[in-house]
Amino acid sequence: MTSTAVTVRPRQLADILAVTINAREPVLIKGGPGVGKSDIVSEATRAAGGALVSRASQARAKAVLTYASRR
Repeated sequence: MTSTAVTVRPRQLADILAVTINAREPVLIKGGPGVGKSDIVSEATRAAGGALVSRASQARAKAVLTYASRR
């Protein structure tokens, strides 16, 4: 796997994600807060027929499971 850093516009990112999601390749997206990264990734994931799983949602799920297992 090769690593390449590029700067892209939102529409270009959506096109790149369409390819990388279907190929199951990882992508690191960097950018300032509020520029729309999560929205673009979420939409690309839906368009590919998948569901977005974020680290935050994984942490919440783990917390819920931990709480439930203690009851």
